[in-house]
Amino acid sequence: MKGLGVFLALIVLSASCAGESDPTTVDGIETTSDDFAALHIDVDDLDEDERAGSMLLLILREAFGARAEGDLGVAVDEADVDAAYQEQVNRYEGRGGIDTVLEASNQTPARVRIEAELDTIRDAVGAHLVRSESAEFDLDLAYETYLLSQAEVCVRLIQLASGPEFDVALSRLDAGEEFANVARDISIDPFVGREDGVGAGGDVGCSAPNALPGGLDVATLEAPLDEPTGPVIADTGLYLVVVYDRTAPDLATVRDDVVELAVETQGPQLFRLWAVDVLQTIDVDLDGEFGAWGMLPETDPVPTVVAPSRIGDIIDESS
Repeated sequence: MKGLGVFLALIVLSASCAGESDPTTVDGIETTSDDFAALHIDVDDLDEDERAGSMLLLILREAFGARAEGDLGVAVDEADVDAAYQEQVNRYEGRGGIDTVLEASNQTPARVRIEAELDTIRDAVGAHLVRSESAEFDLDLAYETYLLSQAEVCVRLIQLASGPEFDVALSRLDAGEEFANVARDISIDPFVGREDGVGAGGDVGCSAPNALPGGLDVATLEAPLDEPTGPVIADTGLYLVVVYDRTAPDLATVRDDVVELAVETQGPQLFRLWAVDVLQTIDVDLDGEFGAWGMLPETDPVPTVVAPSRIGDIIDESS
């Protein structure tokens, strides 16, 4: 599971042996031993970490699904789950087929289906938190990200061999020298000596900011027009920058497009913040055979399934 898989890896720990026992409940919703057994071909062959991972998976499915619908009005779309499940199956096909992979990992299609459901919840919740412009959504950042591809900047550059050369170039420009002359004397850009074309005399022309090397993209959006700016640290070196023209759509006219783009750029992080809050506030009554629900030093501030052997390491929030 892409981003969610990383999230799970941070909070999955361990549990213990299986058997007939009381169900685990998540905010009063039961997860039974049959639910757990359905995730594996042979539950008796699982080690503690595998038991914990599967139990946590069930807890996440119940908690995220219920809270997404109850708190946000976001319900799981089964068609989206089907598509996410098929995407997982397609990945397995490249590794020898789903049956082969699942048999080797002691898992069943039911587990893959829950992973697909969690992927679907992740995407739906992240999209909702962006489109509803929740408190954690950063509209200014979303607008800047949008402008990286949709604005146009016209730029002159002097690529510097060292930091002190910025002051030398700036002094000469402030004294009234032509930019092209200063650039040809100082810039280490191999194209600066051209008489025409991109880079001639330091003029790289007009483009979207994201067509420039990383570091210059943001700098050219923020730099005052017609003023030497820098030194700017970019992926390709150190620069003195002059933006001599810039056009950008007004936020009010492109707000919907800005927000929609942010579904991809901010949605995953907003989901993670939401998910941590859910895990911190759900009421989990964990079947004792798996250990306890609690927070360990390495998972702080996120609670998880703690194996019986590590119950003594649970952080006491009241201490």
